[in-house]
Amino acid sequence: MEEKIAAETPDASPEVVIDSEAKPGVDKLLVAICLALWLGALIVLFVRAPGMRINWQLGNLKQALDTANEDDAEAAIAALVELAESNDVVGQIREELEEGAQFDPYRQDKILFRIALVQVAQRISGEEAFESICVATKDPDPRVRRFSYVALRGRVTDGLCERRDAAVAIMEGANHETDLVGRVVAIQQVADLDALPEKLETRLLGAWPFVEGLRGARVGGKETPSYILRKASLDGFKALVGDDVEFDYDPGADLEARDAQLEALEAWFDAHGGTRPEGATSHADWKASLTQTNTDPQPPVEDEQGQ
Repeated sequence: MEEKIAAETPDASPEVVIDSEAKPGVDKLLVAICLALWLGALIVLFVRAPGMRINWQLGNLKQALDTANEDDAEAAIAALVELAESNDVVGQIREELEEGAQFDPYRQDKILFRIALVQVAQRISGEEAFESICVATKDPDPRVRRFSYVALRGRVTDGLCERRDAAVAIMEGANHETDLVGRVVAIQQVADLDALPEKLETRLLGAWPFVEGLRGARVGGKETPSYILRKASLDGFKALVGDDVEFDYDPGADLEARDAQLEALEAWFDAHGGTRPEGATSHADWKASLTQTNTDPQPPVEDEQGQ
């Protein structure tokens, strides 16, 4: 009986039909899609490869600066200079300089990075590289500006820039320089290029800020920042007007001697055609204002027991 029921029960499993002529159309479609994606990736890589290589080396440069590895930093700089022969490295550098000057520009790592970018631009020939360094002369941080002046002179030394073009760009920066040391650096670069104006009265047009620097750093001995500023002001003044000056100023002398020397320097400045900007007082009026405002440091007051 059980055998009869089993025999009469139909098989519920589906019938498998094998088509000997079936073709793997789905596999071919997948292969075609993969091939198209692969070709698309190659095209994207070909188009973007130069920018990727530039960004890679910029990343290497940042990492080398973060770890203070001078050899790796120099290798990254050299690689970027080499890439500039066939890629728009200069355009990327200029963009980095402009953006870096806008967003958190006083962070130490960003300052070092911008200075390194100026080093790269210094070694690349062409007007665009020159213009990118001129962008750095307007950087908000004085250290970047100082290095840009040196870089412009360096391009002349390396034969990548005309002496006059570099001198004009440096002087343009110096005329708007708010950092006294930066102004000294700028003037010194132009002096080293032998590109200063020949006429003394023309050179004296840019000399007053150094006189003002000597005034502002009047008080303080050799161990103070004021001494450094006095020396920088004197160096800048001499670089601008030349060594044949008829006065003697010692930034390390005592206060009374320096005041007398500064008075002689200002007299020489006036006698040789120096022009004071509007609002700048004579030496006598300036000294009188010091007495009125009591700006000089006072000696400590001793008690009755001399303590």
